[in-house]
Amino acid sequence: MILFLIVLTSLSNAGATVALKYGDSAIRKVAVLSHIPKHLDMGAIVGVLCYFVSFLAYRELLSRLPASISYPLTTGIVILLISVVVTMFFGEQWTFQSLLGLGFVILGIVLIGGQVTG
Repeated sequence: MILFLIVLTSLSNAGATVALKYGDSAIRKVAVLSHIPKHLDMGAIVGVLCYFVSFLAYRELLSRLPASISYPLTTGIVILLISVVVTMFFGEQWTFQSLLGLGFVILGIVLIGGQVTG
């Protein structure tokens, strides 16, 4: 159950960020939609829903795992997920520094994740 909650928290949190990014870029690209307030576009709505799912999953995760483990673990996974998705779909580029940083994030996930049982 803990693994499921970690995955659900991380995927929904990353999904929210990507949805917000997509909604913002889609609005700017389509002139007809440019009059829609940013808080009403579909990306924002999906983003808020994903954040809500992430909140519920994370709240349950905190009841089963110490915050000193769950927070860095889920945050690290979210950083990796977002980094890969925005590179693939939004054309954002990685630098040597960002790759080095992602390497440290992976190392942290491995070290902290090794403390998770159940």
